[in-house]
Amino acid sequence: MRNAVELKEFKFQINDLLSLFYLTRTVKEVIETTKGDSFEVRLDDQAGDNFGSYAAGYRCFLKNKRNQKELYIYFGAIYSYKKQAGIFAEVDQNSNKELFNQVWQYIQMSEHYDLNKEEAPFVKLFLTPLQHKAIMEEPDADKQKELLSLFFSRVCEAFVNALSVEGGK
Repeated sequence: MRNAVELKEFKFQINDLLSLFYLTRTVKEVIETTKGDSFEVRLDDQAGDNFGSYAAGYRCFLKNKRNQKELYIYFGAIYSYKKQAGIFAEVDQNSNKELFNQVWQYIQMSEHYDLNKEEAPFVKLFLTPLQHKAIMEEPDADKQKELLSLFFSRVCEAFVNALSVEGGK
């Protein structure tokens, strides 16, 4: 039986594929170099879903230094006809069974990211349109990395802050 996905026209330049390659290399570098006062990040470069059928990025462990709670998050790009597309970080329920509800309940909205809780069981934090535009229009790779690092630090802080709320299990 054939998959029921409707085929649609596609167009891209070879350089678009190279850009995706460079994005994922930058995402990996950001994960490996990001440090925070309240969190630690450790790349899981062996995760089977680092590069899926509709996403390109990496899984990593995000530990809250205050209470040692640890999330298994994804950071990268998502592109699917079923989901919001963009550069994002997410916490999914399946990989975070014990802590997902606390993140869901206590994650805060912010001007530093677009919060998406409409695709349950996921909490997704996306680049804002202005952040996306700034990164895509930046001609310097090191400055692009700085902008992605700033975004990633902020979403890591948001996730660990949700784990720090008193009364959370």
